Amino acid sequence: MFDPWAMAPVLSHRYSLHDVVCVTRRVDAPIDHVVRRLAELSGTDPTVAVGDRAALQLPEPPVSAHHGLVWRVPARLHSRGAHLVPYVRAQIEFSAWSDGISELFLRPASHHAVHWGRRHLRRYMELAPIAADALAKELARRRDHPAYGELAAA
Repeated sequence: MFDPWAMAPVLSHRYSLHDVVCVTRRVDAPIDHVVRRLAELSGTDPTVAVGDRAALQLPEPPVSAHHGLVWRVPARLHSRGAHLVPYVRAQIEFSAWSDGISELFLRPASHHAVHWGRRHLRRYMELAPIAADALAKELARRRDHPAYGELAAA
């Protein structure tokens, strides 16, 4: 039986806001394909359409870390109709899970996300999963990858 007056368990790990607001998605594409598509998306028109209420902007190309197994790219989450904060800064990290699967990891780029107001945090929490889904879907498009093109033609 649940006892509402019992003491809460003590957690050995101290959680931060970043542990709560990070969004991860599986991308069904190899890391080299993901990096190539990111470089294309961060070119002259760095905006990935996320829907009628939001957009994801990739202003810079990806940067390699950990011997090419992890790539990072800064991002901006735009919400249309926002008056006070036009965008939320985020960082997207991609890592290789296996030969054909990558992981997308989206988190706030601000060191002060703990001090965000309720509206700013709510805007991020609404936009981050939508943006992660849209970007994972866009990066998994395999038309440019030569191995998948050969398989699709067969």
